[in-house]
Amino acid sequence: MESVTTREMPLVSIIIVHCKGRQLLVNCLESVFEQAYRAYEIILIDNGSMDGSVDFVRQDYPQIKIIPSQSNIGFTRAVNMGIKQSQGTFVALLNDDAIADKGWLSSLVEAILKDERIGSCASKQMYFFKPDFFEAAGILMHRGGFPEGIGHNEQDTGQFNQEREVFAAHGASGFYRRDMLEAIGMLDSDFFIYNDEIDLAFRAQLAGWKCFYVPNAVVYHMGGQTWAARDKKLLVYFTERNRIFMIVKNYPLKMILYYLPYLLKYELDIWVRFFSRLEAAPLLARLAVFKYLPRLLKKRREIQKKRLISDQGFKDFFIR
Repeated sequence: MESVTTREMPLVSIIIVHCKGRQLLVNCLESVFEQAYRAYEIILIDNGSMDGSVDFVRQDYPQIKIIPSQSNIGFTRAVNMGIKQSQGTFVALLNDDAIADKGWLSSLVEAILKDERIGSCASKQMYFFKPDFFEAAGILMHRGGFPEGIGHNEQDTGQFNQEREVFAAHGASGFYRRDMLEAIGMLDSDFFIYNDEIDLAFRAQLAGWKCFYVPNAVVYHMGGQTWAARDKKLLVYFTERNRIFMIVKNYPLKMILYYLPYLLKYELDIWVRFFSRLEAAPLLARLAVFKYLPRLLKKRREIQKKRLISDQGFKDFFIR
C-alpha cells in the first residue's frame, strides 16, 4: 500500500461482539492494537458477560468504545448496534476468538479501494490451532443451498495466494463498505446468529456489489470457543433455520426451480442424519420458518426489487 499519512487514511470501524471469555478477548484486542494500519476505532459490544469483561476493558483499554447489554441480544443485533454507533468509511468484523495478523487491515483497505463496486472483502482465515490449514479463503455456495469455506481444511501450499472474486466473506473477519451497508441494509436481526453474513452477501450480490478475497489479510480463528459454538443443538437449530430464511428471502424464483433437486436432496440428507436419530433441532428449525414466513416474504419483495445480477451471474458462485 502506498505510504499515506494517518489523516489521509479512511477510518475503519472494528466491531467486536463479546460474550464471556476474557482471555480470548485480550488476545483479540492485542492483535488489533498491533495493526500496521492506524486509522481505526474499536467498538466492543458485550452480550451480557458476567465475568468482569466490561470492567476490565474500561480499565485497561479506555480508548475502546463499549456498548454493554444486560442480556445476550444475539450476534446480528449486537453488530448492528455497533455499526450504528460507528464512524468509519469501512466496517471490519472480528470475532473475539480470532487473532489478526499485523497487516490485516492495511491489506483489506488497499484491496477495497481498487474498485468502488467492491462492497466487501474476505480475509485469509486460518485455523488458530492448525495455522497452516484454511478455514476459509472466502465463501462459495453449494447447490443444496448452504455455504462452504473455500479451501476448508486444506493445507496452505500457496493455492490461494491470488486475489479473486468470491461470493461472501466469513463473518468472523468480514470487511464491508459503509456505502454498501447503507444501500442494502445491515445484518438481518431475525437471524440472531449464524449464516447472517451469507444473507448479507446474497443481498449484496443481487444488488451488484462485489466481494474479493484478499490473501494478505490473514486472520487466525480459534473456532468453537464462543458460547454459541459450544452448544451444538443451538448451532444446528440456527444454521438450519437461517439457511431456509436465506433461500426464501434471496433466491430468484428461477434459481429455486433450477436447484430444486439439490435442495430436496439436502432435505433428505438432513432427515437421514438427524431425524432418524430423533434429534429435534432440525425439525424445530423448520417449524420456526412458518412463524417468520410473512416477514420473510415481505423482505423478499424488497430485495428482489433491487436485483441487478443475472441468473448466470448468480450461478457462477455455486460449487458444481
